[in-house]
Amino acid sequence: MVVSILTICVGIDEETCKNCGICLHGNKTYWDSVRANGIKFVEATNDREIVKNTWQNVVELARKKFQELKNDE
Repeated sequence: MVVSILTICVGIDEETCKNCGICLHGNKTYWDSVRANGIKFVEATNDREIVKNTWQNVVELARKKFQELKNDE
């Protein structure tokens, strides 16, 4: 997979990544749409409370598993 940092394009090879970059560069409407959706994705996947709660759950599950393993010894 090829990822271009400059254009936010992802492709299975250099050609598809290049074509995406060309399309974005030449089409302001498409660029605005991709950019808006990218921002929505980042906001949805990087919400502080969601990340905090997820890590709290991960740590709690790890603690429980560790305690189970310790008790089995």
